[in-house]
Amino acid sequence: MPLQLWLDYRLEGIQATLPLAASHLRGLDREPIEFGLTGGSSVLSTLRATLVYDTRDSPICLPGWYCTLAADVSLSPLGSSYPYQKLALNTSRWWQLPWAT
Repeated sequence: MPLQLWLDYRLEGIQATLPLAASHLRGLDREPIEFGLTGGSSVLSTLRATLVYDTRDSPICLPGWYCTLAADVSLSPLGSSYPYQKLALNTSRWWQLPWAT
């Protein structure tokens, strides 16, 4: 079947201990470092939907297309402490060489 839809759920507990003070130089100014983490305990809850398009009859040595489109979304209603979205597209194309039989 050339078209497939996959759904995945990820739940991850995170324990982070942040330093009391951290800074870096930006030009001549000293600025605090923003780690983008929640100190202590937090949760990452993510849903991934992957659409796969595969026109090959076999994954080895046959001409055709293989494409994936994956979307990740954090789920704040299910307790995620880190909101984000990610979209990734991968595509490959195989050709038969003219001297192959």
